[in-house]
Amino acid sequence: MSRVRIFNETDELYRAAAERIAHLSQLAVAVPEGDPPRVTLTLPAFNACAEVLFLTAGAAKAPALAAVLEGPPDLVPPAGRVRPEQGEVLWLVDRAAAALLQQRSHSNE
Repeated sequence: MSRVRIFNETDELYRAAAERIAHLSQLAVAVPEGDPPRVTLTLPAFNACAEVLFLTAGAAKAPALAAVLEGPPDLVPPAGRVRPEQGEVLWLVDRAAAALLQQRSHSNE
């Protein structure tokens, strides 16, 4: 299992991570400044998946989640560009993370 971290724009690793995950010629790239240093999958790898699941929790993630799901198309963070070619994306979010979303769909309220 791998993960796509949903960064807040103020996160110090946001810019470096956004550049790396959007790398289009590799399936995985190193993130040496991470703690611990790690390897992350890129958009081509995630977009080749049959299913991608995002699990987002907490009020601290609300601005980033709103930017991913409802932000301007030209400013979509990397997680918002995960669109599997022959698969699907499923978002599991708690109420705190979803607090800033304008359009809500609740299947289990």
